[in-house]
Amino acid sequence: MTDKEKAAAAKAKGNAAFQAKNFEEAIKHFTEAISHDATDHVFFSNRSACYSSLEKYEKALEDGTKCVTLKPDWPKGYTRKGLAEFFLRKYDESAETYKAGLKLAPEDPAMKEGLSKAMDAKYEVPGAGAGGARPERALAPIVAAAAVASAAGGCTNVVLKSNGYPEISEADYKKGTRYVTPERFGFHVSGDPRDAAGPELGRQFDDLYVTLVSPETTPMFPGLREFLSGASARRAAAWGR
Repeated sequence: MTDKEKAAAAKAKGNAAFQAKNFEEAIKHFTEAISHDATDHVFFSNRSACYSSLEKYEKALEDGTKCVTLKPDWPKGYTRKGLAEFFLRKYDESAETYKAGLKLAPEDPAMKEGLSKAMDAKYEVPGAGAGGARPERALAPIVAAAAVASAAGGCTNVVLKSNGYPEISEADYKKGTRYVTPERFGFHVSGDPRDAAGPELGRQFDDLYVTLVSPETTPMFPGLREFLSGASARRAAAWGR
């Protein structure tokens, strides 16, 4: 029998525990809320977030999927589901989930970033670009190296190595996926996402990505064609063309 008042009280306790990073406790409260009202998509979304925080991605996916089923027009549910799929290495499913969410919220930054990472992982290109104001002839060997880079770092390691930084493991790359590209590079080089090296490495990463994506693949990335056009123009200006 549904009891929305008790469900709301349990949810409030769960939210407080989540804010305090007591994820196990939060799960208990959200589970109680669900027992009182299993029709509320937010309870499943919140519990999914708790499971993801504990790296229990199978359970996070179950709740994310239930959330989307209950409320298919709510964008955040797709974020929960897509994130869990990504960490379960279900890159195809993750990309499709983020695409579905972006149809509801085309400008959602979390889903844009999520889709980018899912597609990068799918094609063994972890991230999105490289190059800054680097001359084209200097960029050429980096592009060649990127073509054969392994999934454990991929283009990220190409950029790091070409700038004299140590390469990273796949586990370290995954830790950095919580950040946008410039912050991710800051995190990789020093552990601080605010590191001053991050923006330049991020620009190099973006420019390298432009060289690796063909016109045939751009339809798979919403807005990528426009991004590539703008990036090419910026690169041409930087190289004095």
